[in-house]
Amino acid sequence: MTKHWFARGGIVLLLSAAALSAQARIYPIAADAQRADMEVTGNGIVSLNGKAYNLSPAAQIRDANDRLLLTQSMSGKYPVRVTFDGQGNVIRVWVLSPEEAKARTVTPASQRP
Repeated sequence: MTKHWFARGGIVLLLSAAALSAQARIYPIAADAQRADMEVTGNGIVSLNGKAYNLSPAAQIRDANDRLLLTQSMSGKYPVRVTFDGQGNVIRVWVLSPEEAKARTVTPASQRP
């Protein structure tokens, strides 16, 4: 009996973990975040839709699983949502999952505040 209960508990634990991984982001994308295609071009500089922007010293880049990414480990283009600080530097970046990228409308980075 005990082994049977333990096996059921393990299955419930696995199903719970799978459900948690499919839930919404821990750090939700800001409502005012703008859609862009981002490429890391240099030390502290990113390209958004072909235009160069500085990263804020407090910038955070999060992947689709809310893990922090280092710019040194990034290569290629990424569909993202971004926000800017008061000086026009990129402060928050959310790399979009394929599903999020399909669901979002494109807002050019040039239309930011």
